[in-house]
Amino acid sequence: MAQVKLKEILRLAFSKHEMESIASDLLLDCEVEKVLNIEDFVSEVSAHEVRTRSGPHRKKEWEEGWAGTGTIFDDTLSEEVPYYFSTSRYLRVKSEVYLDRAGFLELHALRCLQKISFLFLAKHEKDLSAEAVCEYGAGIGSNIKFLQNQFPGFRFYGADWVESARRRININCGIPMDRIYKVNFFDSYTFQSPGENFIAFTNAALEQCGNQAKSFLHYLVSNKRCLYGIHIEPVIELMDTSEPLDRQSASYIENRGYLKGLLPTLAALPEIEIIKVRNYGIGSKYLSGYQVIIWQKIK
Repeated sequence: MAQVKLKEILRLAFSKHEMESIASDLLLDCEVEKVLNIEDFVSEVSAHEVRTRSGPHRKKEWEEGWAGTGTIFDDTLSEEVPYYFSTSRYLRVKSEVYLDRAGFLELHALRCLQKISFLFLAKHEKDLSAEAVCEYGAGIGSNIKFLQNQFPGFRFYGADWVESARRRININCGIPMDRIYKVNFFDSYTFQSPGENFIAFTNAALEQCGNQAKSFLHYLVSNKRCLYGIHIEPVIELMDTSEPLDRQSASYIENRGYLKGLLPTLAALPEIEIIKVRNYGIGSKYLSGYQVIIWQKIK
């Protein structure tokens, strides 16, 4: 294992300007070992990958997980986070993979990507006319808590499909329950949103929808108060399957029944303009799943 700074790894994915926009407190020192043989890594991952299919049948599982064993306290961030990140021992960045001794490195890289994404929107849209951010599929609110600290000028809302998540968001983020919606991506009757101009944000949440995200995306775009969207999701349409990590990721998406059609669905909507589409190549042991799509309403 070698001790390196996270910024040395992320330079593979982020531009010089993007790196300069990340505060030093997010770029922690870490102990990692570079994976030298990517083909062997891919073979090992493919042989042991999780095959649980996504979909509405998993709602009870999420309800129980967010109520108990699905969370853990991360001392490095001083906050409660999904338990998954404590066991995620690998970080993918572009064509490279790093074994992480301590855990949470994937989460720290994701935090940098989240900040870069919101900063990009603020810079692109200098007269940002949204007062609020609503995260859909917010889980226990760990993303919201991070963004509250980074962008205190926004009013934050949360939404998830299970009641245990709503309670966690309330406790972890200090958001009142009337600003935490119970939204099920598979049930259009549950769709809700803030009454003020807002940014819709999803982070590895729409991935659970498979090919059934269209109705929710149409809801956002048709909502006069939803002016922007930031999606950090696995976007299979952006993956280069000639590259081994992306090829394995695309196969994993198929096997899990993960999100498909996000980019073509958004691109076909005349009400919006897609202002950023990028495959940063950032991900976990099993999936290079943090692609970015940012859009704005056409005025």
